[in-house]
Amino acid sequence: MITREVDYALRAVLELAAGTEGRSATVLAEATQVPYPFMRRVLARLTAARLVQSLRGRGGGVRLARPAGALTLLDVVRAMDPDTVTLNACLREGAYCARSAWCAAHAALTDVQQELWHRLAGISIAALVQTEQARKPKTKTKPRRKP
Repeated sequence: MITREVDYALRAVLELAAGTEGRSATVLAEATQVPYPFMRRVLARLTAARLVQSLRGRGGGVRLARPAGALTLLDVVRAMDPDTVTLNACLREGAYCARSAWCAAHAALTDVQQELWHRLAGISIAALVQTEQARKPKTKTKPRRKP
């Protein structure tokens, strides 16, 4: 199951990928409808995972650390919660299960796990931005009336 933190991280990364400049945590929180304290935590984790870069100085904020086409859905999910995309505890990195050598469920779940990782790694952030922009409703601005 995708956690709220992963959802918020995806929103932030998609918003950054859709723009051309860095953004502040305040602006990102507002644009993505994520509470500011959550956004700060999300950005700290994304920065630690080197998916976003922190920009210092006047007009600072964050930006993607590499092109959106080089980032995948799996990158974002793993940065926020590596166990999110793990189907069972026995499939976690470094996990030991005494039954894994003969357990039919372990073998089947391993195959499904590998397919899930492969599918998530095949979805670029750039592709998600393109799809999102095509689906977003077009907002029309009303002309202002003269007083």
